[in-house]
Amino acid sequence: MLSIVLPTGSMEEATLKLFEGAYLKVIRSSDRSYAGIINDPRFEMVKFLRPQDIPRYIARGNFDLGISGQDWIKENQVEGQVIEICTLPLSKSGVGKVKIVLAVNQQSDIKRLSDLTPSCIVETEYPEITKAYLKERGLTPQIVLSHGTTEAKVSDICSAIVELFETGKSFTENNLRIIEVIMESKACLIANPESYKKSEKQINEIRALLLGAVLARDKVHLTFHLPENKLEEAEGFLPALKKPTISQLHSQTDWLSVSVVVFKERTEEHEGVSTIISRLKDLGATDILAWPVNIAVI
Repeated sequence: MLSIVLPTGSMEEATLKLFEGAYLKVIRSSDRSYAGIINDPRFEMVKFLRPQDIPRYIARGNFDLGISGQDWIKENQVEGQVIEICTLPLSKSGVGKVKIVLAVNQQSDIKRLSDLTPSCIVETEYPEITKAYLKERGLTPQIVLSHGTTEAKVSDICSAIVELFETGKSFTENNLRIIEVIMESKACLIANPESYKKSEKQINEIRALLLGAVLARDKVHLTFHLPENKLEEAEGFLPALKKPTISQLHSQTDWLSVSVVVFKERTEEHEGVSTIISRLKDLGATDILAWPVNIAVI
């Protein structure tokens, strides 16, 4: 059985929704409880801790699995000591990744990275990442650990900050200007190497369920009846995960029953479900039904 540690803070709500979508709902006595259970025989323990600490605990073997960011793996200097099982779209922006940036006040005389002198103070929650990045570029400003509200410290307390940039709202409100993107980071499911050796099958089953829930988010299951001579034309615009499921109607040999998974919204590559339904109607399709896909494991 597996022990897993999930993140508190900004990733907590998205993590819980993802696990519920994967049929791995986490049950807690209250929103403030740091322990929970998953009613699944593969799990024996669920804990909630700060994502900043999770990679270190996974590397140490305190837990088998955890969810944290690639930034915290790097900051804890445990790359190679944990296994990244898969990345997960848990950012507020919905794009699945965030940036770690160096920023200054809009009115600052610092225009480029090379303007950081030894007298400059850089506050950050990522001192190890910042130190290594600047050292590689021959820069030696004073790097100070920040315990939060980092954006508020620019100008009054420090010359620059290295901070997570996600939606940009906080940077705009605090009059900040980005000088350099230090790295991009995604949330990921990570495992202790020894735990992975012992429980590879179970861990990959969990991975498949989580990614299946992610894959299903923007999909719709569509079924309809279609004249057989219109199938080829319909296949030209049906964006199935693989290929449509097709069967002959029992009472009408020249009609087909078609089942397919399509995208909810239109993208550059695919039609959205509303357009597809209209096009199917133009082909003479009937009995069109659509409903959300909860999970898609392919």
